[in-house]
Amino acid sequence: YARRSLGTAQTRITAAGDFIITREGTSGGNVPLIRLYSSGGGRLLSLYRQNQSSNRVYVSYGSTYALTSASLPLNTWARFSVKVVVNGGSSTIELRMNGTTVYQTGSASLASGILNVQVGNDTTSQTFSITVDNVDITN
Repeated sequence: YARRSLGTAQTRITAAGDFIITREGTSGGNVPLIRLYSSGGGRLLSLYRQNQSSNRVYVSYGSTYALTSASLPLNTWARFSVKVVVNGGSSTIELRMNGTTVYQTGSASLASGILNVQVGNDTTSQTFSITVDNVDITN
């Protein structure tokens, strides 16, 4: 995995990258693509592909686990971007795959700014293979 600190917590961010998953793990696990963390170290958002689940892509934040309209087959490059605007109970999340909106909400509950952006997974017990390229972080 790779993690980047933004220096100070941001309330508006877009994180994007090109991803290809060449091997998925066991059923019940997932392959994290992009994760956003608060200044306290808590996970604010996770974009991931669920293993053994028909190429489904999910986004999770708070207690919400949302199935997106994206599909990411193995051995297929895709560009994902996540735009987040933190504004308490009316925070905005917009997820795009290859330029097409695959999930959006204006009612996410995000109470703290984003300090760290991570690609990949820092959990050693999950097995998969991923390649990431062209990562961009803007606010």
